[in-house]
Amino acid sequence: PPWQRVSPALAEGAQAWLLNQAAFCLRARGRLSEALEPMRAGMGMADKQQDWLNAAKGAGSLSELEAMLGALAEAGRDAGLAVRYADRSSDKFLRIVNYAIHGDALHQTGAHNGAAARFAEAEAMQTERQPGYPLLYSLHGFQYCDLLLAPAERAAWRAFQSSPVAPWSLRSSGHPAGTPLAGAGRGVGGSSVAASIDNDDPLAACRAVSERAQQTLQWIKQASNASLLDVALDHLTLGRAALYAALLVATPPGAGCRAALDEAVAGLRRANLLHHLPRGLLTRAWLRACAGQHVDADSAQTDLDTAWEIAARAPMPLFLADIHLYRARLFG
Repeated sequence: PPWQRVSPALAEGAQAWLLNQAAFCLRARGRLSEALEPMRAGMGMADKQQDWLNAAKGAGSLSELEAMLGALAEAGRDAGLAVRYADRSSDKFLRIVNYAIHGDALHQTGAHNGAAARFAEAEAMQTERQPGYPLLYSLHGFQYCDLLLAPAERAAWRAFQSSPVAPWSLRSSGHPAGTPLAGAGRGVGGSSVAASIDNDDPLAACRAVSERAQQTLQWIKQASNASLLDVALDHLTLGRAALYAALLVATPPGAGCRAALDEAVAGLRRANLLHHLPRGLLTRAWLRACAGQHVDADSAQTDLDTAWEIAARAPMPLFLADIHLYRARLFG
């Protein structure tokens, strides 16, 4: 059967490897449901062989895939399993990765305190492993920033919706620049990571996360084999932080915000990983709706339509829910 069984002429280790390769290729093409079976089979083979290294890789990837498919209970369970496998493997890098995967799975289920603790553990291990790079970076750095920005995102939506005029005409609301709308935070304040998870200071979260993303983007660009996905995700984090901060003080998002989000979407396309693209399209749709001009409103709808096509094909129910919410908030 396709994606479940391979030739018995191959050694067991090779069979597990081939199943995982098939799963990764299917996932990259946005065929998430089909990727699930080979990924589970490959992990099961590694567990049977007590190959903790590959079992840890498989369980972590399986958890991420299940989260995309909206199977959050399974994602949390397999992320916990990935942590146990990684601890058995004694591989320092895999421990960092799988602790972060567990943190993201907890974040998706709403267990924010547990998620923050897991990410903090992962970052402490990262600092020990690479003292010159003491922050989580790549996909897992993006996921940590996603958690840290969550209070700011909620506050930005409240500010956006509490505008005295239609939300999509925020630019003409008459609020003097720098005047916080309802739901905005106290002020920029410090830029420490501790401040960035303070629900009462969303502007501090935006600033702290932006500083993190600028630093990790610099590291990635200095690498000889810079990942297209990593660069795109850092641009997305920078664009999000700038958008939320602008909304919180009722100022139009600047050109830097637009450039960061355009680069994020273009970079996600270049990376050819369709399951990540809706992240960029959703945030850019919000930015385009903020502009309030007819052409920008149309392009915002186009971004949401494109995200829907990708998310419906997989399917990715969490993105589908987000798209419904964005349509309601942005266009009534």
